[in-house]
Amino acid sequence: MARNQVIDFATEPLAELMSTEPSKRAEIIKDMSFLNSTKIQNNEADVEKIKNILMKIFREIKEDVTAQQPTGAIATAEAVKGIRDSLPDKPQSELTTDDVSAAMAAYVGKMIPMDESTSALLQQLTKQMLELPTEDEK
Repeated sequence: MARNQVIDFATEPLAELMSTEPSKRAEIIKDMSFLNSTKIQNNEADVEKIKNILMKIFREIKEDVTAQQPTGAIATAEAVKGIRDSLPDKPQSELTTDDVSAAMAAYVGKMIPMDESTSALLQQLTKQMLELPTEDEK
């Protein structure tokens, strides 16, 4: 409450001046009222402390959000590498849709635990997606 103490220090000489110079009494009372109205009340100080704490929390959250690395391209590159690592050791020309769909299911299975039936369904879906005709083949 240093602000309130400074205001008290400022109003004490004004009170003395008011007793020595009665002609300026109205103006001094007006100035003292203004200064006293700018004092911080106890609840205002508490609200100010809470506001400062919240602002600090918001700044930390903002820093955390801006500091996060972009995930899109990195995640895609990691996924492709993980799928390639799951492929059998064959030349690329000898890989089949079954090999690729099994590798996809194995990679996804590392990220998301799946039972055998879910893994089989994912393999079937991947195989169907790989066998879809591309724009050039239509």
